[in-house]
Amino acid sequence: MALPIDALLPELVAAAGARGNLVVVAPPGTGKTTRLPPALLSAAWLSGQVWLLEPRRLAARAAAARIAEERGWTLGHEVGFHVRFERRYHAATRLLVLTEGILTRRLLDDPALEGVGAVVLDEFHERSVHSDLGLALLKEVQRELRPDLRLIVMSATLQAEPVAAYLGGCPILRLNNEPHPLETCYLPAPPRDPLTAVAARTVRRALRDDPHAGDLLVFLPGAGEIARATELLADLADAEVVPLHGSLPSAAQDRALRAGERRRVVLSTNVAETSVTVAGVRTVIDSGQVRLPRHDPRTGLDRLELTRISAASADQRAGRAARLGPGRVYRLWTAAEQASLATATPPELRRIDLAPVVLTLRCWGRDPQTFDWLEAPERGALASAEQLLVRLGALDPLSRHPTTLGRELLALPLHPRLARLLVAARAAGCAREGATLAALLSERDLLAPAALAGDPTRRRPAADPISARSDLLERLERFEEAERRGQAAAPLLRLVLSAFPDRVVLRREGERDRGRLVGGRGVVLDPRSAVRDEPLYVAVEVDGAGREARVLVASAIDPAWLSTREEQQLSFDEATERVVASRCRLYEDLCLHRAPVTPDPTRAATLLAEHAARDPRRALQPSPAVDTWLARLRWLRRALPELELPAGDDTLLARCLPALCHHQTSFAELRRADLLAALGQLLSAEQARALAREAPELLQVPSGRHVPLAYRDEKSPPVLALPLQELFGCTQTPRLARNRQPVLLELLAPNGRPVQVTQDLASFWHQTYPQLRPALQRRYPKHAWPDDPLSARPVARGRR
Repeated sequence: MALPIDALLPELVAAAGARGNLVVVAPPGTGKTTRLPPALLSAAWLSGQVWLLEPRRLAARAAAARIAEERGWTLGHEVGFHVRFERRYHAATRLLVLTEGILTRRLLDDPALEGVGAVVLDEFHERSVHSDLGLALLKEVQRELRPDLRLIVMSATLQAEPVAAYLGGCPILRLNNEPHPLETCYLPAPPRDPLTAVAARTVRRALRDDPHAGDLLVFLPGAGEIARATELLADLADAEVVPLHGSLPSAAQDRALRAGERRRVVLSTNVAETSVTVAGVRTVIDSGQVRLPRHDPRTGLDRLELTRISAASADQRAGRAARLGPGRVYRLWTAAEQASLATATPPELRRIDLAPVVLTLRCWGRDPQTFDWLEAPERGALASAEQLLVRLGALDPLSRHPTTLGRELLALPLHPRLARLLVAARAAGCAREGATLAALLSERDLLAPAALAGDPTRRRPAADPISARSDLLERLERFEEAERRGQAAAPLLRLVLSAFPDRVVLRREGERDRGRLVGGRGVVLDPRSAVRDEPLYVAVEVDGAGREARVLVASAIDPAWLSTREEQQLSFDEATERVVASRCRLYEDLCLHRAPVTPDPTRAATLLAEHAARDPRRALQPSPAVDTWLARLRWLRRALPELELPAGDDTLLARCLPALCHHQTSFAELRRADLLAALGQLLSAEQARALAREAPELLQVPSGRHVPLAYRDEKSPPVLALPLQELFGCTQTPRLARNRQPVLLELLAPNGRPVQVTQDLASFWHQTYPQLRPALQRRYPKHAWPDDPLSARPVARGRR
């Protein structure tokens, strides 16, 4: 049977040979999956196998079978497949269909891909983590080791330009096939009934009204919805109900893809959205929902999350109805809701936990932060994943190189947490129990405490050594219907710790249900938990985005199981204003035991200085002499800017702190230190001399006395306040700052009050003094009031 892509095959093969890389965009049903890869085998430039990558096991097996059927080949000979748990190929196989995850593992085993001439990445628009990682690794192999390797990326709805640019500006070839007519039906209003009920009702309507009389393909989110819909449609007499999802045995999947003897209703997950063709379909019923993997911070693992599909996925699903001829799609949402759909599904690298990806890249020898991604993940997510791998023992904490354990974890097809649990279980001689625990951790429903809600009698008695110490192992007992007593629980509890070293909780002292998680977050233990009296436990499942999260599932641990370190911890006691220290036994940032000790002098000085710097004036409580020194400095910095004196009182005080805090532990000790000397050390020798000379603290006056200068404001002249008799015989106003600034004289009467404020002493003697003298002489007769003050001798304190 001819397909639309057949006419374009010579051009596609030639383009791949000429440019090395190629992006192909073609609608569903055009034959790109089954026709282009075999066509490459006849290319003169090809040397070796062609690998075709599919996003799912079902798609890989179906593509290989379809190619074998079309070509008249034997499946497992000319064309074969390799998926998880199943493979059919041998040495003579030239076209190998495999899943993207298998590619990653084969690249780690054989980075040069010896014997492979071309790799075709199908349905790349799905942007699974393995497709993004696989393309990036293949690009590096092509650049570093295999310039002859051809890379072809295919999709029906791909935004091709970014991919083509990533692959060196390679060609983009598009097949614009005219599709068969497609009728689209929307719901008039959002449904109120359960999704499966709406889908079943629509199936009955389609069977009754469908003018095309073909098979029906119904897209549902998951196997659970498929099972419920199957029950609702069990009474159908005019059609056979067939399930299709990834968990079915291969034979059941193959049966769903083949045409039946009578009309069929195929209930499928998104496995039928791309790559595979369900024979005979002329009608699609789309629930508009899908379960996508997404990182679940509650458990630290990935979960399948129910979400709305994108517009691109809706188009892919609808296209299944118009591959053979005119078709119809029933969309179980309104036309208004259609406009709100996201354009495309976000790449998986933006949604899932990146620990498996980071471990893969580290084993590949690359730093995930600098790796050449098509679209780089968030740097924070990469860093968090790397930190988890360090805690699991998979990466060296300093070099970040993979450890022997890390390579062992990578070899297991599980999240590194669960792989670590299985490795620990094998070492402890309880591999079967470890596998069961891993299964429990992988399934949310098995962990949920809802089964105990409102029925505390279902809890095992506290005397049971397992259920009294682990919510998870209580579920294990119920799951296996077996009792374990005494010390048999300890190895299983340690297995939980091996998978969740970052989820250790230390119960707060005096609190039964509150604790602190590694990293500092507060948690509250579920009141139904079996471990409420345990001082240490693992938070297996955590819920809540608030300041305190709720621990739904916990498992107790023994402190002896933790790899701890001893460290002196210092803190500043605000009440006593001093540094205190304790010797702590730490697991990560949790202090398991604390005892008071004498602080380390160097660290204590640093911490004291840090706290004093927040408010240096409060910490040091400067004396009046220090305040005077600072005032002189402020004034002189403005008067003589060329000296480049340091600025800011608090800044200067803070600069003194490192020296003052040496071997000190309290603010009280700081206040006894010589702050004035420390401030002086901040000035150069020239600056210190200038401060003493040009802005002195004391000024000698004609009476011989040294009088303090008041530096009240850096914008105003310093004030010299003294009895006017001390200036007899003096006509020049004292000047500071290299004679640029006359002081402001406050000439005092015997009662200490100013009789004149002036910066012109000569003018005062000649003009003002004669007017003031009679009154002053009458009021203060015991003091000297000469007729000629300029010829009189200065008198200290003004007396005769």
